[in-house]
Amino acid sequence: PRRGASRRADGAQGGPGERLPAVERAARLVAAGVGGDRDAREALLRLVADDVARLAQRMLWRPQDAEDATQQVYLSAYRNLLTGTEVRDPAAWLGTIARNACRRRATARLRERGRA
Repeated sequence: PRRGASRRADGAQGGPGERLPAVERAARLVAAGVGGDRDAREALLRLVADDVARLAQRMLWRPQDAEDATQQVYLSAYRNLLTGTEVRDPAAWLGTIARNACRRRATARLRERGRA
């Protein structure tokens, strides 16, 4: 890598102030997914799968809760893409869906404890 750049897992280089190719790819996939491209919707979810799973694990701690929240993120994102939701920043959009899914799961877990 050139000086000041880092090599990412996908082999691309990124430096200070450069947009990451993954973000640009996600933006293209969102646009195509909203346009009705099923393969693009599925590719988008695969692209962000690890990030979503890590966020859910950090927020919820319990693996089963994190898996449940991750599945909810995929369902919500897919539904939003099917309805033609305008997405300006894919990372922020998916991050918001993920945080909200984790919060709902944590709230449900607290309610379950209160009943036990």
